[in-house]
Amino acid sequence: MRMLIVDDDPNTIELIKSTLKWKEMGVSEVLCSYNGLHAIQMIQSKQPEIVLCDIEMPLCSGMEVLKYIYDNNIVLEFIFLTCHDSFDYAKKAINFNAMGYLTKPFKPEEVYTVVMKAIVKVNHRLSHNDLIQKEYLWRKNQDIMGNSLLWAIFQKTVPNNKEKLKNIIRLRNIDFDVDEKMYLVYSGINTRKLNIKDYKEADVYYMLRHLTLELINNQYDYKSAVEYTLDQYNVLLIVVKESECTKELLIERCEKLISVSRSYLDADVVCMVGELISCEELADTKKEMDALYQQEASYSKKVLIYGNIRNSFELDAGGIDNERILKALRNKEKVALINCIRDFMEDSMKAGTLNSSVMNILHHDLLQIFYGYLQEHNIQVDKLLYDQVARQMNASAEYSVFDMMKYVSYMFDRISDLINEVQQTSTIVAKAKRYIQQHYTEDVDRNEVANSVFLTPNYLSKLFNQETGLTIRDYINQLRIDEAKKMLNATNKAISTIAMDVGFENVSYFSTVFKKYCGCNPDSWRKI
Repeated sequence: MRMLIVDDDPNTIELIKSTLKWKEMGVSEVLCSYNGLHAIQMIQSKQPEIVLCDIEMPLCSGMEVLKYIYDNNIVLEFIFLTCHDSFDYAKKAINFNAMGYLTKPFKPEEVYTVVMKAIVKVNHRLSHNDLIQKEYLWRKNQDIMGNSLLWAIFQKTVPNNKEKLKNIIRLRNIDFDVDEKMYLVYSGINTRKLNIKDYKEADVYYMLRHLTLELINNQYDYKSAVEYTLDQYNVLLIVVKESECTKELLIERCEKLISVSRSYLDADVVCMVGELISCEELADTKKEMDALYQQEASYSKKVLIYGNIRNSFELDAGGIDNERILKALRNKEKVALINCIRDFMEDSMKAGTLNSSVMNILHHDLLQIFYGYLQEHNIQVDKLLYDQVARQMNASAEYSVFDMMKYVSYMFDRISDLINEVQQTSTIVAKAKRYIQQHYTEDVDRNEVANSVFLTPNYLSKLFNQETGLTIRDYINQLRIDEAKKMLNATNKAISTIAMDVGFENVSYFSTVFKKYCGCNPDSWRKI
């Protein structure tokens, strides 16, 4: 893959060339041009797949270069460089199929993100034979071999013996030093909360994978990492040699990865950094870290430190009595619930183990129990922390024993109120109706209505049908048709306009639904 950088400032070109490791990203050649006319000649002769071009240049501007590409139907990815964050420039660029632009002065992370997006697009266009070259095949094979060895070590399908491992490595010509100590570093993203806008899910993972390898391991090769899933998390687990990085530096790199991913890819990455271990400890340590990552990732916006979490769990003597808490909730026994939490904290104090880590674990365990209990009653868990008081109680629960007791008391009352509300079917259905009446002209469906009353869609549908004899969709359409009839009788608006005004996306479907409810089409109704 070739890339052309065009700018009348040689310093800018050199800065961009030195910013990224182009070959490791799949860019085999970086071409340079210092004016627009020469750039057009380079595009004709060299046929680059990506062009990074300044807008304002003498003789021939970047916009003229882009117009030439557009007029001649040349297929490539075009990125503008500009000193002005101008809407007019952006509009023109979009009209000529440019994929984006960078504003000077730019950051390396911005260059990386935009170029990686272009590479993803190019890779989709290139055929398999055009994409894979001999060097790529060799490196890919090394990645696969390294991947296979790591996975085999983690799964204990190869001997956990240094000498036997060395023999396997030598025979397969794999770059892996069993004598060196190493860190395990996790980088994961919650697949259920992935915010996908302009890209396929696989493309987002591709970009995150490369970004993670570059920032954490300072290289793009995949042989020192394995990718797999942990519950709802897509995880990239990287093995980092002691000689390549310190624990402190790894934590800094993880913090940067979290920040960059959130800023430029709108993705919330959760990292965990392990302790220094030997090759023989890899499998058992991974098993422990997998469990801790699954338990802690959902609650963290910072880098998880494996050693700190592990120590906290070792101090926690068995945790709270889940069954006792659930029994108190089911029997509506507030005093019993409070006593259970009080006993746990008092026992921990006596044992000298009550600290911020234990309080954090207690808080997380309680939330899981509360969420599970609400799910038993088909209540969406978001409603538990819906109001401001609930959020404040939740945020301060870990600060002290007193705050925790206030939190437990409030949560019991909150949960009881929610369940009582659900058990009053007519109240829930009335709220759902009000929401539909306020939003029926919008693109509303049963999921959105269920969210408004914090019930699961299936359960709300059941309650709604029992109360009204209608499905939610029928009720929405009935409101829309009733309003449409009024508008047909009282206005001269076009039928297509009325259809859109009452919430239908097209006239054909509007006419079908109208005839179902009224026995004739909208035009006939107006003539009656």
